[in-house]
Amino acid sequence: MVSGKKIALICTLITTVTGVVALFADFNLRNHPDAMDKLSFFGSINKSIPIELEISVVENEITGFYKYTKYDIPIPVKGSLKDNHIIMDAFYASENKKEQFVGTLANNKILGQWTDYEKHYQFELSRTE
Repeated sequence: MVSGKKIALICTLITTVTGVVALFADFNLRNHPDAMDKLSFFGSINKSIPIELEISVVENEITGFYKYTKYDIPIPVKGSLKDNHIIMDAFYASENKKEQFVGTLANNKILGQWTDYEKHYQFELSRTE
């Protein structure tokens, strides 16, 4: 018998994946003439939670996704890059779930603060080839 918690988790995962597909369909970055190559980063939140980030930048607008390495489920992000200052918001199906990355891009690294409006942690990401 499947518990209510498992069903809720499965519904959340399906909703998140559906949201990711819709987000990428809307942006269609691969065909945009001003898009940078995709930038991939690997690092951690709070030096203990491994994450991966893949973004594209078009005219100072960031779109892409990040994922907790342990779960391998993409979470859409959208934000801006101005004078090496990055702000990215994560998008979930639930309006109660909000996360934000605020940091600086320099020397192939992004350093800054991650927040979910309850917790605030430092994050560090290094560019991967």
